[in-house]
Amino acid sequence: MAKHVLIAILVFAAVTSFPAAACQNGSVRFAAFDYPRDVHKLCVIGNTGDPAAEAHHARLASWLREHAADLNVELVRVNADDPAVAWLALALPSAPPTLPVTVLAGWDSVRRRPFHVDHWEPAPTSQEMEVLARSSVRDAIKRDAAGHWAVLLFSRGTDAQSGAAATVLDAVVKKWAAEQPPGVTVVPLDRSDPKERLLQTFIGLPPSGPDWVGVLFGRGKLMAPPLEGDAITEENVNRLVELLFQPCTCLQSSMSPGVDIPLIWEPRLDATVVALGTDSDVAPAPAGRTAAARVQVQAEASVSPVGGRVPVIAIVVVVASALLVAFGAAIVWWRARASHGPPA
Repeated sequence: MAKHVLIAILVFAAVTSFPAAACQNGSVRFAAFDYPRDVHKLCVIGNTGDPAAEAHHARLASWLREHAADLNVELVRVNADDPAVAWLALALPSAPPTLPVTVLAGWDSVRRRPFHVDHWEPAPTSQEMEVLARSSVRDAIKRDAAGHWAVLLFSRGTDAQSGAAATVLDAVVKKWAAEQPPGVTVVPLDRSDPKERLLQTFIGLPPSGPDWVGVLFGRGKLMAPPLEGDAITEENVNRLVELLFQPCTCLQSSMSPGVDIPLIWEPRLDATVVALGTDSDVAPAPAGRTAAARVQVQAEASVSPVGGRVPVIAIVVVVASALLVAFGAAIVWWRARASHGPPA
């Protein structure tokens, strides 16, 4: 019996330690295609049973199912008169003064907090939903991210130094095309384009200001922090890009550097992801990962390690395994001692 108990405990310890050993998923960039994305909340807020709020919710649900089923935005119906509503979780101080209203609350997985993106009174129209769901810039990001190490999103500034960052980005593109082909690519963002309003609001890009550069990878993950004005140097941009070449481990997760922008990413696109550099050693592409790897992905997603901290799950697994092994050894020792009886 004691032998069976010990074997069971050792098996459990080996299984639970799997996450610490199985988080080798190639580079940070490649592994990002296999991680769940940040999901943002589109909240229709109205009092319980409000027919207008219910109608808006039904219309938006139908629109999302038909036109944007693969958008990382979840539609939620919120009863404003429910005292249990956690308004801060929706990036609101309290119930809105005007009802019904629709609020888009983003989720910042780096700082582990929600943030306000936009709102509509009472709800977005079909045209506004189209702007929320897609744009030419986001389509370009989706197209280029699958075959490049990163996408450099560049918005030209409106000040006297407007456009100075273009020379920096040209140098960065040439460097990585030579050292890590095919390197990185640049996608321009016109901050005056009304069709890019949602993206601008989400990334916090003001209508005026200095040059702005953001590094995106995976399924539209914007690395934090973006660079502005004088901070846009070859050294700073290259430092951010270099993070994507690092091996993805429990200490360097592809989830830690940024936040996923609202982006329609169809499952079929996973098959178009190109393994770059040493990622070819861990092919097949993300769509072909094993079920066990995907379980590990979900486990890591639940803790979202930030920066260089050891994920909570790794600490818990190690401690729990050690305690279980010690407990099992104690049981075996006690039973063995009891079977021999007390000393003569």
